[in-house]
Amino acid sequence: MNTRRGILIMVSNVSLYVLAQTVQANPNHLEPIAPYDSLDDGYHQAVFTSLIGKSYTFLWMIERPSFTEEYAVVLRYDAKYDPNDARPAENPETKPGGWYIERVAAKEKIWRWKSFDDGHLELDIKPTEDVTRYRAYITEDFAKVLQEAWQSTLLLTRYGETRVIGLDGTTLEFRSGDLFGETWSPKTGLPAMLADLGRKLSTVALSDENSRYTRLAEAEKLASKIVKEAEAEQIKVLGKKMSRHMDALGEMLTGKSATSPQGRN
Repeated sequence: MNTRRGILIMVSNVSLYVLAQTVQANPNHLEPIAPYDSLDDGYHQAVFTSLIGKSYTFLWMIERPSFTEEYAVVLRYDAKYDPNDARPAENPETKPGGWYIERVAAKEKIWRWKSFDDGHLELDIKPTEDVTRYRAYITEDFAKVLQEAWQSTLLLTRYGETRVIGLDGTTLEFRSGDLFGETWSPKTGLPAMLADLGRKLSTVALSDENSRYTRLAEAEKLASKIVKEAEAEQIKVLGKKMSRHMDALGEMLTGKSATSPQGRN
């Protein structure tokens, strides 16, 4: 092994070690999301367009793993069940509308390399309609707890002292109302708990009737725990518990007043 190669390997190993150490010290909050149109590659916008689209959502989590397909978990509300829904699910349920969790996943990775005859590679990034959709209807009370978990955590969103990303990991973005936040491969704290909740909701959407009750119970228990821990963190950091944001458009869509679960502070 020559000296130059040995130095490069040593520097790489040190860089990976520092990265690993930094990642382990995850902050107990999400960080702001940059505007999608400020990103040159268009990847983030392509993922959002493919998985979320223009239909109204009450909250969502997008997970973008480094090497596997992107997916999203979404909370939606149907005023009335429509068998001709433009977003057909893989497991449509003949129920009269209401709250439901939807899991939307790209069948192929939206970010990928395209090879040319001359041997060079270019990024091939564009929105896709080739996705799978699974949904599960839930109660209004559970929908309320989910929104509380999302918003109470998102209210803590701020920039951290260090910003860490890596090649082998996953980026998670969260939104509820006009609140947004993101994290990368969280290991501890509220970001990891919210990521775990989003993944549990993914399994709820994929589950059958026999296992769904257990999965819903686990998700609801975690959501309630997140609300309590987020409120405690708000008091610790800000000196008070913050009021959750009202969603005026959501109230219009669901026909609820400002004193409803969705609009209550």
